Amino acid sequence: MKKRVSFFIARYSISGVPLAQIRLAKAFYRKGHQVDIVIGYVEGLALPVIEGIPVTYFNLPRTHEMLMPIITHVRKSKPDVVFSAEDHLNAIVAIALILARSKAKLSVSSRVNPYDTYPNKLFSKGTILKLLMKVVVRRADVLTCVSKDMVDQYRTIFNHPPHIDVYNIIDNATARKRMLEPVDEPWLLDDSIPVVVAAGGLGVWKGFDTLIDAVKELLKIRKVRLLILGEGRCRGALEKQIAQNGLTDWVKLPGYVENPLKYFRNADVFALSSRLEGMPNVLVEAMICGCTPVATDCPTGPREVLQNGKYGYLVPVNDPVKMAEAINKALDCPISSDILAEAVKPFAEDLVYQRHIDLLGLNALRDKSDCLKICVAVSAFSPTGVPLAQLRFARALAEKGHEIDFLVGGIGANFPDTTYPVVNGVNVIPLNQTKIRHMFFPVCAYLRKTKPDVVFSAEDHFNGLFLLAAIASGSKAKISGSSRVPPSDSYSNTLFSKRWVKKLLMRAVMWRADVLTCVSKDMVDDYRYYFGNSTPHVGVYNIIVDEQSLLRRQEPLDDPWFNDRSTPLLVAAGTLTTRKGFADLIQAMHELVKTRKARLVILGEGPLRGELQALIDALGLSEFVRLYGLVNNPLKYYARSDIFVLSSYAEGLPNVLVEAMMCGCTPVATDCRTGPREVIAGGKYGYLAPVGNPEALAGAIAAAIDRPIPAHMLLEAIEPFREDAVIQRHFELLGLSEYMPTVLN
Repeated sequence: MKKRVSFFIARYSISGVPLAQIRLAKAFYRKGHQVDIVIGYVEGLALPVIEGIPVTYFNLPRTHEMLMPIITHVRKSKPDVVFSAEDHLNAIVAIALILARSKAKLSVSSRVNPYDTYPNKLFSKGTILKLLMKVVVRRADVLTCVSKDMVDQYRTIFNHPPHIDVYNIIDNATARKRMLEPVDEPWLLDDSIPVVVAAGGLGVWKGFDTLIDAVKELLKIRKVRLLILGEGRCRGALEKQIAQNGLTDWVKLPGYVENPLKYFRNADVFALSSRLEGMPNVLVEAMICGCTPVATDCPTGPREVLQNGKYGYLVPVNDPVKMAEAINKALDCPISSDILAEAVKPFAEDLVYQRHIDLLGLNALRDKSDCLKICVAVSAFSPTGVPLAQLRFARALAEKGHEIDFLVGGIGANFPDTTYPVVNGVNVIPLNQTKIRHMFFPVCAYLRKTKPDVVFSAEDHFNGLFLLAAIASGSKAKISGSSRVPPSDSYSNTLFSKRWVKKLLMRAVMWRADVLTCVSKDMVDDYRYYFGNSTPHVGVYNIIVDEQSLLRRQEPLDDPWFNDRSTPLLVAAGTLTTRKGFADLIQAMHELVKTRKARLVILGEGPLRGELQALIDALGLSEFVRLYGLVNNPLKYYARSDIFVLSSYAEGLPNVLVEAMMCGCTPVATDCRTGPREVIAGGKYGYLAPVGNPEALAGAIAAAIDRPIPAHMLLEAIEPFREDAVIQRHFELLGLSEYMPTVLN
């Protein structure tokens, strides 16, 4: 669903509205759309340079002067969708589309208080704009406001306005990375005195004079420092206020900073002292960074973001005493990171992007020249490695604009309570069969009826069935079959054995595959052992690192073991079977706790649960080892653990190992075939121990506790597992690069 999308900005500055538009443009670009940005005027700044997104500059300081250039731009670029922000520009863009006879879908956004734009004065500019908007508003497909309160305000000015609320994108992967950058501000490196941070243009409406007075009040009872980030016309007045009140040692104006997020992350409290807002992006940014918020209850936004005080402290506007009291309380009783993570969910990139797509009806706009009909198939669905990897791949392809069927043979035999997944943009087709051989005719019927362009299947028994069905049905689909488990589980070189026959059958249909992949390089070598050096298998990793997974790490977790940072916490995950080696891990814990404190949580279910619990009890480890069972989101457990342990006897490519590294866990793994050594790069990114050796495993865990792997090295290790890199690899191998949208790294 690649669309040409244009974003219009009247005046570029390092402030809320332009930055929100650019953030939204980047989100559309990341989803594979062809995006451009048009800017009317810039004063005192360089034009933004955004990789992959061209910027057109008019150099026109007055918005109404942009009318003719916009008409020319629209006629030339022929966008499918246009986004505009701020009502004065919205009116001009709507008129331009009418005059240019453009059929583009138009989404216009109101970002500031409408009382500023539409005063009740006859024959004023605001009144004329109001009348004009009533006429041209009919051209817009969607009219949005950035807060629910603002929608209510529009209802007091316009009769039956069509405005609806859509938040700005604030929480995305870029923001999460930027907040981790090191900070060199001395006050933030000194833990002896708490720091309050504020940010914004130094204008009257930001209320920084009230905030400075509040700090003056607070200094009467405790030491505290205030950093106000930003520039503006009121700098001189604020500096004078600071000096006159003897606050030069306690209040600092660092000016404009390129990355305020790293300041927020290292401060104790974020204070919003505004007299007026639209939707205070900076308040949400600070909460993303874990900063306890204190905000004035101004119109509009703060009360909505903080949910009437559930997620922070609200105070009256222009009341320095109440502001001081709230900051004091916030320092004594900070809001937990889990609660703040819950508060910022509505501002996540994927949610906001999908809201725009739904409102514009773009889910139904599928350009057949741009997208492919793709079937992603799995023989049985369960909350385990192979099915979840296929589902993640299907979701990623759908987000790139392709038409996706997720074909599922049935529900995994060991997971009878599992239901078929529901994923936005993915059509789930269950065959309701439990045996592979019974799926042959339904698969043939599917291929004949739906005629997919591409099929991605997984696991050799199912790959073979799909290849045979493609031959029998005469399907012209490109087929990529992925092997996810070691070939020794499926094949043998022993003559006339059952697995030898399977190997012959696979070799007989292998020619029909366009690509055969393995999830690790070691596994490719193993296939050469069974099929010879001429085997067509190539290595392609699973998608493990994507936007959704990065966000799921932040979900709240209320558990005493995971909230107690005084004792090193180990986590392991997988189906409770012999192959996963959890008995060895429990034995290793028995050795480890003889010399140091540590705790172990094992996530997962399986047939060996009773035996493993009995072993825990027999070794007297009930205070140190717990079996948590199957959990809905293991990533939030990894994110709050110190060490992840993989104790397997055999693997294909251990997704859980990469997931844990993505969450910041130092990895310890057995050196089994195949995957761990490849992921950890022979020990560069973690610790390896011999298979089936609890004593050596305990030693590796102890080393990991003493010398954890730095975060920057873990990020380096997981780079090959990122969504865009994996999809690009698949499309290149299938000769479909033209269908792969350019993506922003």
